[in-house]
Amino acid sequence: MATRNRVWQQMTEHSASWGSLLLLICGLGVTIFMMVMYSQQLP
Repeated sequence: MATRNRVWQQMTEHSASWGSLLLLICGLGVTIFMMVMYSQQLP
């Protein structure tokens, strides 16, 4: 039971780090997309 809790804690920590990394990548993608669309709107 203790080992399972430890493994679960490690999994949740990894998923949290992956979630923040995914959020960062999504934010960068949206920022680049907005910059590209804005530059295309310029004459």
